Amino acid sequence: MRSRFLAARVDPHRVPRIGRVLAGIVLLRLALLGDDVAPLRARSYVDPVDEPVAATAVHFLVSNETRHDVFAAAITGRGGAYLGVGADQNYTMIAVSRAERAFLLDHDRKIGALHRELGRRIVAAAGPALLLRGLVDPAEPPPAALADAWPAVARHLQRVAARRRDGRPTTWLGDPVLYATIRDRWRRGAVHVVTGDLTGDTAMASIAAAAISRGLRFSVVYLSNVEETLSAPHRLVRNLLELPRTDDAIVLRTVSRGPAPAEDALWSYQSGPLDGWYP
Repeated sequence: MRSRFLAARVDPHRVPRIGRVLAGIVLLRLALLGDDVAPLRARSYVDPVDEPVAATAVHFLVSNETRHDVFAAAITGRGGAYLGVGADQNYTMIAVSRAERAFLLDHDRKIGALHRELGRRIVAAAGPALLLRGLVDPAEPPPAALADAWPAVARHLQRVAARRRDGRPTTWLGDPVLYATIRDRWRRGAVHVVTGDLTGDTAMASIAAAAISRGLRFSVVYLSNVEETLSAPHRLVRNLLELPRTDDAIVLRTVSRGPAPAEDALWSYQSGPLDGWYP
């Protein structure tokens, strides 16, 4: 039986929403550029846009997920586009998958601020040791919006750098090759930080439009444990259906409930085909 994902993949009723978002972004940028539209026409692509979100009371700047190495066998070298939620845990998966371009979406503006600050520092630091030293350098304090959480972020990233499995580093801060990959993506402007909701009407559609305009398809989507928190999962399904994706695209999830064993005593790290999956 064809899955609901596969059957809806070419639903003509879903295409116009992406087209309207794409056209709206292009028209807005043309209006802002005025007469200087030649660069836009030459590039012929658009960037994702933020959407209004409610203020967030709790900020998950430090992830309590520790075994993203479990995903490595499923995502290594996949390329294409990557979509993920949350903080720095995405960097390991972007680097392992060697994604050409990454879209990092979160409904917490503070997460976006963290990505932008880390991205700036990653570009400036040739290696992970330099980055880690700079995190605690009083001569380079974080932005005021992150000052209260910065000591915890610095300690967390030091723990991330120290993670090993069978004696080998497993993270973007432990493996110099992975660090070089994520640094390259930040340096090339291939990491997009987007404020919005996985179930919203604007940000996800604009991410799909941005990928389409670049001829990219998503090969990896990381949802963390978002599905356990949703009141309207059908809206997530709708938005995932609109993503351009490879035939073998996969979804990565961390699940705290159910019979599957937890690799870190808290989360079960699960991966599977994006087509055919829904909460």
